[in-house]
Amino acid sequence: MRVIPFKKQSLEARCFDLDGPTVAKDAYSGQDSVVFRNGDTAIHVYNNNNSFEKILAYAQCMGAVASSLTKNPFTEDIEFEGIAYKVEVRANPITEVGEKLFKMHGADLRRVYTLSPFIEGLSLCWPYQAHDEQQKAVARCFSPMFYDRVNDYLMAETKVCDTDINPVNVKFKIDRAQQKILLIITDLAKCIGNVHTT
Repeated sequence: MRVIPFKKQSLEARCFDLDGPTVAKDAYSGQDSVVFRNGDTAIHVYNNNNSFEKILAYAQCMGAVASSLTKNPFTEDIEFEGIAYKVEVRANPITEVGEKLFKMHGADLRRVYTLSPFIEGLSLCWPYQAHDEQQKAVARCFSPMFYDRVNDYLMAETKVCDTDINPVNVKFKIDRAQQKILLIITDLAKCIGNVHTT
């Protein structure tokens, strides 16, 4: 993961235009950040109450979780569409943490940001929040107890504590040929300030 403080960037590199032609017009607002898509990259632009040190610590937690789940993914067997499927949980790594002057809607905002690969597809969601029929069908396979088991697994396998995996922050991919469902965690909690290491 690259770490790029504001003062260590050239003057030209310190600015990024979120209204530019390479950035998708749709943005996704969360409790701590707004996510923009720039090609194959997700840019999380954090609210101004999040310090560089706080986001760097969170990114290190996400890195530890992603690395652990790559080596030893959380797995469970479920039934989906009347067939036995294997579920595998991974996490999307953060590739860069920095601070820039973001141009957006005519304003210049100095904010901490992270970069990670953009994951195509829908969020897992809760069944009652899903709009897509396949999304609803997959979401019904996972009770709140499933997310508790994932949180317990992460705490046992890493030094990262107080994760709160929410299906809104999980993307899914179905492989019917292999009878597998891949779940990719994009955030460790709705409020990332709670996440820490022991």
